[in-house]
Amino acid sequence: MKKWNRLIVAGAFCFCFLTACQGTSEGGSGAVQSENAEETSQTEEVTQSEVEAEAEEPSEIVTAEEGTEAMRIRVRANGNEIIFELNDSAAARGLYDQLPLTLENEDFSNNEKTFYPPEALDVSDAPMADGGMGTLAYYEPWGDVVMFYGSYQPNASLYELGNAVSGSEFIEAISGEIEISAVEAEPAGGEGGSEQSGEDVLIAYFSWAENAVLEGEVDAVASPSVNPPGNVQQLAGWVQEATGGDLFSIRVTDPYPSDWDECLSRANEERGDDARPELAEHLESIDQYDTVFLGYPNWWYGVPMALLTFLEENDLSGKQVYLFCSHGTGGLANSVEIITEAAPGADISDQIFDCYEEDAPSSQGAIQNWVAELGY
Repeated sequence: MKKWNRLIVAGAFCFCFLTACQGTSEGGSGAVQSENAEETSQTEEVTQSEVEAEAEEPSEIVTAEEGTEAMRIRVRANGNEIIFELNDSAAARGLYDQLPLTLENEDFSNNEKTFYPPEALDVSDAPMADGGMGTLAYYEPWGDVVMFYGSYQPNASLYELGNAVSGSEFIEAISGEIEISAVEAEPAGGEGGSEQSGEDVLIAYFSWAENAVLEGEVDAVASPSVNPPGNVQQLAGWVQEATGGDLFSIRVTDPYPSDWDECLSRANEERGDDARPELAEHLESIDQYDTVFLGYPNWWYGVPMALLTFLEENDLSGKQVYLFCSHGTGGLANSVEIITEAAPGADISDQIFDCYEEDAPSSQGAIQNWVAELGY
């Protein structure tokens, strides 16, 4: 091999020598031509290096059509929520198109939670799952969607649907029934994508804890939400932290009993009488606010009547209203319809935050994620 290298070098040397001589006989400078040849060679080497470097650079991967919003879904359970951003595969779109869903969650192994969508997903163009905590995947043989809260080994039948963008720390604690819904594609903060200011935001709320007479020790089991801070009071505080808006506690002049059964009895009586309890304080003006977050507990499948007093005192016509509610097994019941009837001119969003009363104290992450999705 070395012999052939010597022959090649020798041949190249002779060729360069003859070329130089030829250049001299034509009136040119052999030395100049040699220098030009060297410069050309160096230029070719640089150009080749640049081409190779460009070839090594990874190209940008487009996961969604240009100009479209990424698909996001919300998984809610135990008062918390996880937001997943989906890729643009047919499998991810197939899951998105089946929403909303309410399904039973199942534990599997020591690193994942699963649920079964009603219809199978098309994995023809889905990427293989090879991530870690926060990965949303689809296991084709069993037809289940998997939420990983720990690392895992890649599998030839495990396809990635997306990844958690918030709330991944709540996956491990998921249990029982879960609600899966689409997150509306809205630019954060409206036009221009800038976040909204809290200067024109009001957080008005009714909390039993701020509307009860606490006489001696209260039974923390029978009446847990009357102990300050109350459920709705806590939720309102977290909304205020996220928005920077003004807090207003709706308080009555005649407080309710601290015993839950007695409180419910009076609430039921007020509802039957279509009463409007007198408020202890009043807003100076609602006009300065464009957005109102309205918080309340579900009382007798509706709202505390003091909330209606507030709505009749303050015209919310033309204002954006977001509702948040703490409740028992009755859920939102008729509360949204009652509020809509009491504030017919308001723009009441269907993006409502609600949680079970026992989950309220641990719902900071969930409600602040909800506020963030609204653009704050």
